Amino acid sequence: MKNQLVTLALIFLIPLSTWAAEKMDMTCMTPFPTTSVQVQDQDGKVIVEFYQHNGTQFMPISDSLITPYDVPSLLEQAKVLTGIPSYLRFEWKRGQCKIEDELVIFCMGTTEEQTYNEQKISAWSFSSSINVAKTFAGKFTSHRVALDLRVNNKDYVLPMRYEEGECFTGYRQIESASLRARSTKGSF
Repeated sequence: MKNQLVTLALIFLIPLSTWAAEKMDMTCMTPFPTTSVQVQDQDGKVIVEFYQHNGTQFMPISDSLITPYDVPSLLEQAKVLTGIPSYLRFEWKRGQCKIEDELVIFCMGTTEEQTYNEQKISAWSFSSSINVAKTFAGKFTSHRVALDLRVNNKDYVLPMRYEEGECFTGYRQIESASLRARSTKGSF
């Protein structure tokens, strides 16, 4: 009888643990909030929220090598992206997203278009990754998230890097009302 109860418990617990591992809930936040990202797997949708706590004029717009030749295009990109809201929310159907690891998520497909200050904004992908760097000082793990946006039919990337411990599984609601009150650009 005891073995049957253990077997029955395993039959129910194994599928639950498998489902939990496939759930795409993640929050990334710096200690003093600057750019926060939340991913929530809910009702057949994956909801991705980006918060620019200090306004869009302080958000990262590049994490790649930059040469003097790139400066004019970066200035143009900065001008466009400082005109978007400080809070962005996009939804993908669950089938458009894949989870590789708890903190490695990918969603692909154009989201519903939103209008803000006469700008048409949609997202066409979201990704997160874990990066490991080995140096003479040791091994360092970081997380990268990127939201690929289309603003008025031009493509832009909002990248953000987080140190180990600044990204974790589970959805933790960031109070968007307080963000809106502090935001310089408002929100949807």
